[in-house]
Amino acid sequence: MSADIGVAVFVKTSALSPVKTRLASAIGQQAALQVFRASVSCLRSSVSLASQRCSLQPYWAVAEAAGVSAWGDWPTLVQTSGDLGARMADIYQQLRMRHRGAVLLGADAPALTPWLIVDACAALQAGPARVIAPTLDGGFILFGCNQDLQDVDWSAVPYGAPDTAQRFVATVATQLPLTTLPLQQDLDTIDDLRQLWRHPPIAPTDAQLRFWDQIPDWLGHL
Repeated sequence: MSADIGVAVFVKTSALSPVKTRLASAIGQQAALQVFRASVSCLRSSVSLASQRCSLQPYWAVAEAAGVSAWGDWPTLVQTSGDLGARMADIYQQLRMRHRGAVLLGADAPALTPWLIVDACAALQAGPARVIAPTLDGGFILFGCNQDLQDVDWSAVPYGAPDTAQRFVATVATQLPLTTLPLQQDLDTIDDLRQLWRHPPIAPTDAQLRFWDQIPDWLGHL
C-alpha cells in the first residue's frame, strides 16, 4: 500500500544548472555550491526523519531530465518546462496520481524541521485541506493539498514578490481550509545566511548541526 502523502523536494543538479547564484555573487561559486549541497542534506535528513513518524513517500523533483541519475536515494520526478507555477502544478499532479495528498518543498530551507513536515502531513490526513509554510520574505517554502487542482492556474501568481504567499493562497484552491505553519527562513542571499546563523533550529538534526557549524567558514569568504 502506498504512503498517504507524497513529498517532493525541488532540486537542481549542480553539474547541469547554476545553483545559489545570488549567494555566489557574495561568497563565491565554490562556497555557494557547498551551501547548496549542505542545504539539500538538511532537507533529505528532515524528510527522512519525518517519514518515520507519518505515512509519507519522499521524492526528488529534479529540474533536468539529464540529472535524474545524480539523485538516487529516493524516487525521482522530472520537472516540466515553464515557469515555477507550471512546474509546481505538474509535480503536484504527479504526486496526486500516486498518493492521497501532496507536499511540495523547496531545497533552500535548511532550517526546516522534521516536526514541521509531520505537521504538514497531519494537516492533510482528514478532510479536504491546504497547508503552507510562508517565509519571512513573503514567499513560501512548503505547500500541500489533498484535492485535485488541475483547473487552477498556478502561473497566475507572481513568484518572488513580497506578497507571493498571500497571493498564492488567494489563487490556489481558495475553497479549501488552510493550515498556516510557522514562518520559515529560506536561503537565497548572504543576508539570509546571516539570519540563519543567528537563528539555528531547536533540536537540530545531525545534518543541520553540520550546516550551522560551517556557516562561519562560508561567511569567512566575504
